[in-house]
Order: sequence, then C-alpha cells, then structure tokens
Amino acid sequence: MAPEPDNTRDEPETDAADPCQRAAIEAIVAGENVFLTGGAGCGKSFVIQEARRRLKELRRNVVVCAPTGIAAVNVGGTTVHRAFHLGIGVLGRDSRLRVREPVSEADVVVIDEVSMLRCDVFDAVTAILRKVRPRPQLVVVGDFSQLPPVTAGNDLDALRDEYGLLWRGPFAFQGRTWASWDFHPFVLTQCHRQQDAAFLDALTNLRKGDRATCRWIWEQARHDPIPGAPFVAATNRVVDRVNQERLAALTGQEHVYRSERSGEFGCGNPVDETVVLKRGARVVCCKNDPQDRFVNGSCGEVVGFSGSKTVRVRLDSGATVAVEPVTWSAVDYEYDEDEGELREVERGTFTQMPLRLAWAMTIHKTQGLTLDAMNLDPVCFENGQLYVALSRVRSVGDLALTQPVDPLWLKVDPEVRAFHRQVWETSQAWDPSEHTVKTEWRPKGRRRVCARVRPKPKPRRGPFPG
Repeated sequence: MAPEPDNTRDEPETDAADPCQRAAIEAIVAGENVFLTGGAGCGKSFVIQEARRRLKELRRNVVVCAPTGIAAVNVGGTTVHRAFHLGIGVLGRDSRLRVREPVSEADVVVIDEVSMLRCDVFDAVTAILRKVRPRPQLVVVGDFSQLPPVTAGNDLDALRDEYGLLWRGPFAFQGRTWASWDFHPFVLTQCHRQQDAAFLDALTNLRKGDRATCRWIWEQARHDPIPGAPFVAATNRVVDRVNQERLAALTGQEHVYRSERSGEFGCGNPVDETVVLKRGARVVCCKNDPQDRFVNGSCGEVVGFSGSKTVRVRLDSGATVAVEPVTWSAVDYEYDEDEGELREVERGTFTQMPLRLAWAMTIHKTQGLTLDAMNLDPVCFENGQLYVALSRVRSVGDLALTQPVDPLWLKVDPEVRAFHRQVWETSQAWDPSEHTVKTEWRPKGRRRVCARVRPKPKPRRGPFPG
C-alpha cells in the first residue's frame, strides 16, 4: 500500500526558508514588483503566504488572486476576472476597463499561477492598475514550464487578430505590458519536494525539454503497478472511466453526498457536486484537516460510514479518521473607510464531503499535490504536462509507468525556454542596503514604505538550471 503523502513537507517553516525565499519576501515587503518562479516543489506558495502575513502586519491592503477558481480558493483569494471586474472572452484595447473595489484600494496585488493567465488578461490588469496610481505594486508567481493558459480555438483566432504583428503567444510574458513592470525576478532553485538528486536532475532536464531524459525515466521507474497508488492520466475521459469501473465493481451500498451552496460561489467546484462512495473505495482528501489528521492529497480507503455525514477512511499511514463535510469559501474584498483598509468578505460557500475517487486522477488535478506513489500513463499532449505529472512524486522509485515515455510527449514551448533563460541571467540577490527607501503618505494618514531605487543587475554565476 502506498504511504500517505505529507504535503506539509512541501513548504518549509518560516525560520527554515532558504535564502532566495527570504530575499523574495523582503523584496515584496519593501515594495518591489516581483516575478517569483522556480520548478515544482520549490516553495512558491510559502513565499506568498509569508509575504501576505508580513504585509498585513504593516497594514498594507493586499489583493490575492489567480486565473482559475480552484487556484483562487487554494491560495485564499479570488479570481483575476472577479477582482478586476473583467468580461468574458478576449480583452482588447477597446475593452471597457473600469477601476473598482477592491483594486482601487489595493496597495499590493498578488497573482498566483500566472503561467495560466492569458496575455490579454494580463494587459487588462496592467491598464487598470495604472489607472489606480502611477506606481502600483504587482507580484506575479508561477512557473511557465507547467500548465499553460487555456485558449479555445475561437479565442486563439481573436487573440491573433487583436495583437496582429505583435502576436507571440498566449502567455502573460508575451503581452504588450509585461516588460513595463520591470519585475525583480527571483528564481527558486532549492527543491523542497524531491530529495533524490538523480531524479531532481532528470526533472530539471525535462523542464528544459531534454528528450533524451525520457529513456532514463523509463529505465529507472517501476513497470508493474504500485498497489494502492493512484493512476494518473492526461484526460478526464480515461480517469472517469477507470474510477467508475472500479466503483461499480465494489459490492455494498452506495452512499451519496450532495453539495450545498450559499451566496455566490462561482469558483469552480473543489470536489464533485455529487460524491458517490462505497466501502472499499479508494479516495483522496481534497482539503487540509483543521485537526491536522490529514492534508490535501492524503490517500486512503473507505472502511465504513457513520450516520449520514461521516465517512471513515483508513489512510495509507495506517490511521483511521472520520471525515465529515467541510466548507470552502469564496471571498471578495471590501474597503472599510473607517479603518482605511481592505477586508476579506465571504461572498459564498460550497459544502461537501472533501473526498474524490482516487483510483485515477488527471494531471491537472494533481498540480500542487505531492504523491508518495503514482501509476502514470505518460501520454501527454500539452506543453508542460509531462513535467507536471512526473514532478508529483519525490523519487523515481515511487513512480510506475504503464508504457515507455515517447520523447514526443515531452512538450516545452521554445518561447518559454528562452524566457526562463533570460530571467535567470537577469535575476540577482536581494540586498536591502542597496535600495533607497522613502515614505509615501496616503489618505487618512496611512503610510506606505516602498523601494524606489534598484541596483544594476549582477550577472548570475553557474549554469542555467532550466
């Protein structure tokens, strides 16, 4: 049986943060526009959480958002479209962009998973923030080597028409306004997930697009299924078929759990609207337990039911826990004029059993998770998809492959590769003593401290890590 994943180990404790993480946090607190990147498992989420905490202590108004509803819920924020009141479809220069709360009162805007944000949306965000004040602070976080923005056929044609000769691709860094932010780049290189040096080197090579590494992955991985480990594939069709076939094969009574909603919860469902379980079902927990008995990503088997709202799950760690419905909140930001600050306001909730069938999972659903074991079908069709899948486990010994990895399944956008090299070459160590810090007074006597002078970039030493 596969051991229980422990996602709490992905991110270091505050005191144990590596030097680059600490430097990125200090730069954000000092008022820099920051682009934070790095491979899977490098602790980008930890930097967001710690910087957010520090900024709130300084009474800075922070808006945290993400391109997708699931990502927004995971980061404790709202969607980019909701925060900036953006319309649906491609956003052109003639789109009606208005400055409204919460952005109008924000001191700092943080966008997580920026790799999934389309260039037209990023350019619209820029236009709105520049209407708020001449020098807004923007922090963007993400790895463009992972899953790309979703661009349907019609949207792609409209984007090409909108950008004309300036069209380079759908990523945020390919928009008109990325360079104008003069981001201070921080590249996290210390991995907090994989401790297997050879496997970590292989993942780095895959992130670069080195197809020769595919053979090494096949040779080192297991070829027989790992009992109890989830089957991971690229498409919903394959995953849903496997889960439903395995559930139907179980004898015993079905237990059906239906979700409850209140207010506006338009963030996408963190779990299914209807969860159907039987004794013996393989499940994954989809939310951290407030009592720390399990974490988002813990796997186990349903061993019983108590009443209508309790599922007993034997985790892969050996512990048996009682799982009950939990509530996810969707938040908005409102400006409190009396306090002169933005407050998070719950606008809707989604309550459901925090379990999902886990005989099989899609690669998209595993992003952000750590799995201690995985059975992977390596057939992939999107840029970054194979890298995301393989980087979910800590060691190549925890990986079983259903077939050899065809090098053609490793897809890396050459523009992304060139962009990451440029970021690496211009990134530098953060030294607060080299920055001139001045005070800017805001209405109602509130004070904002921000960095205004940046030292000349120092060239990186050492090879480009990918």
